[in-house]
Amino acid sequence: MLIERLRQDGKVPEGTPARNVRQLQGVLLQRLLENLEQYYVWNAVCTRAVEAGRWGGERRRKQRLRLRSQIQACAAYLGEDDPTEAFQPRWECTNLIYGYGAMHELQARTGLDTMTLCILAPRTK
Repeated sequence: MLIERLRQDGKVPEGTPARNVRQLQGVLLQRLLENLEQYYVWNAVCTRAVEAGRWGGERRRKQRLRLRSQIQACAAYLGEDDPTEAFQPRWECTNLIYGYGAMHELQARTGLDTMTLCILAPRTK
């Protein structure tokens, strides 16, 4: 399967039809854009909990970077421009809120006070 070979080798196998690569690139780009829309919020104060949140956030960040590299491999195979080239710096951290500063970042984004955030945290976007 093409996606498995791309994941393993990091490049599109030679001789793959361009229409298959273009279709895969569209699927991967859609998956990346959906991933960027998803929020990951982890508020914690003790070190162990903060580290658990950091692990989850880093896992999501690396997944986004992997998707982008697969999209770039498809674009290189097709001889086209990278469709993710226009992404802003630190795009891979979009909607990922974790670590010791998570509460302050969430307050800045929402304008809500700490008590309200503690009550609404599971539902805050």
